[in-house]
Amino acid sequence: MIGVAYQVVPMFQLTPPYPPRLSRWLAGALFALLLLHSIEPLLPHVTARLVDAALAAGILLFAVATLRLQSRRRRKLPDVTLDYWRLGMASLIACVAVWIVAQVRPAWADSDAYPLLLGILFIGGFAVSVVTGMLYKIVPFLAWFHLQSQLQARAGSIPTMKNMIAERWMRRQFRLHLIACVLLVGVPFWPQLGVAAGSVLALSALLLWINLLSALRRFTRHGGGFS
Repeated sequence: MIGVAYQVVPMFQLTPPYPPRLSRWLAGALFALLLLHSIEPLLPHVTARLVDAALAAGILLFAVATLRLQSRRRRKLPDVTLDYWRLGMASLIACVAVWIVAQVRPAWADSDAYPLLLGILFIGGFAVSVVTGMLYKIVPFLAWFHLQSQLQARAGSIPTMKNMIAERWMRRQFRLHLIACVLLVGVPFWPQLGVAAGSVLALSALLLWINLLSALRRFTRHGGGFS
C-alpha cells in the first residue's frame, strides 16, 4: 500500500512527491523490521519491544507524511477520494495509539477487545478506505484512457474522468462507509452493534459495486471494447 501511495497520491491528488529519503528507505526498513518481528520469541525482551516501537513509528511516519502532502495539494476543490485517504491515514494513526495504550496497560493488551479493535482499524478503517479511494481514481482513469486510445476521440466527445462516476454517489457511498467504520469500532465494546455495522458495511460495498459498474456502462456505451 505504501509503495502504491508513492505513485498515486502525487499523480491523482496533485500533491508534491513524497520526500526522497522517505520513499527510498521506509519500505526496506519496514521489511527488515517485519523479519525481526517474525523471530521475536528468539529476541531479548528489550530488543523485541524496540522492534515493535520502530514498526509503529514507521507506520506513523507514513500516515503523517501523507496527510501533510495532501494539505499541500495544488487543487483545493473538494474530492471524495481525498476523504477516503484521510480516513485511512487517521485509522493508521489510531492503530498506533491503540498499540501504545496496550504497552502501558497490560490488562488492555490481554483483553479480547484489543486485537479486534486493531483489526477493525487496520482493515476496515485503513485498507478498505484507501483501496476504495484508489478505485474511484484508477477505474475512471482507465475507462477514459482506453476510450481515448481505442476511438482516438476528440475532446468533448467522450466522458471526462470526473464524469465516469457521479460525484454525489461516491459521496453517498463514503458516508455509508464512514458510518460502518464508526459502528465497527464500537463492536469490541458493544457486540450488539455487530448486526448494524455489518448491514451498513454491506450496503456500502453494494453501492461501491454499483458506482464502479456505472463507469463500465459509460465505457461500453461510448464504444469502448475489451478486445
